[in-house]
Amino acid sequence: MTGLRGFKADIESLGDYELGSDEPPDDINASLVVAMEDAEAAYLMGTMMSADLATVDLQPDGVPVPLALPLLQGVAKAAYAAMTENALAIAIGSESRTRVSEVISASSIEPPPNMSVSVDATAYYALIAKSMMEEQDEEGEENPLPESARIALSDAMKSMGAMYDRVLMDVQFTSRGIEISSSVTLQQ
Repeated sequence: MTGLRGFKADIESLGDYELGSDEPPDDINASLVVAMEDAEAAYLMGTMMSADLATVDLQPDGVPVPLALPLLQGVAKAAYAAMTENALAIAIGSESRTRVSEVISASSIEPPPNMSVSVDATAYYALIAKSMMEEQDEEGEENPLPESARIALSDAMKSMGAMYDRVLMDVQFTSRGIEISSSVTLQQ
């Protein structure tokens, strides 16, 4: 695809997802906005490849429309999409209608990043803490760490989660190479 300017993905939560489960999460809250030249052309190309997408009346006016795609039904309770001349946005989860409006109309830093990621540090460290307590990995291999070490590492991850709120990263491709700027916000 030509004219791609960048994207921002934000995963707010994975609902009640159980680490190590063979089942996918059933209530993801997330958003994705892709900045590009001629977003409507990209959308129309997608409608030629997907009969389900072709039923979505998405216009380049920034107005959220329900996104009832079979692919999303198993992982999100609701989904909305919005489009402007230069961006496509999708949000899934309980607040998806509001969220898609926010991300499609959000301003970007100058120069805009090629990729921007925001991570809920509390949820991330809780996930890592939980994984530290697993006695076996996915292949059934025994965890070589003694239980006391797993507990200590899990507690350390929980402490990190109690301290940090979000981790934000912007990636830019420049004439000097790839530049990554990041920031971490602390819990209030």
